[in-house]
Amino acid sequence: MPTKQHMGTTCLPSLISAILLIPAMYFLAKILFDKKIALITAFLTTFSPWIHIFARHAHEAVPTTLFIVLSLIFLVKYKKNKNR
Repeated sequence: MPTKQHMGTTCLPSLISAILLIPAMYFLAKILFDKKIALITAFLTTFSPWIHIFARHAHEAVPTTLFIVLSLIFLVKYKKNKNR
C-alpha cells in the first residue's frame, strides 16, 4: 500500500503539467485568435473538471495534453515565420 508521501510524489508531475497547461492554452488561443478568446480559454481550462480529475489521479492525459498544446504552439509559430 503506497504511503501518503509516495502518492504526493506520484501526482506531482501531473499537477505541474495541469498548472502549465493553463498558460499554454492561453498562448495557443492568443496566437490563433485574440486576447479575449485567449482569456476565455484560460478561464475554461482553469475550471475544467476533467483536468482536475486527471491531475489528482496521476493520469497521463494531462501531460500528454500539455505536450500536444506546446507542439501546436511551435507548429503555428513555425508556419507564421515560414510565410514571412
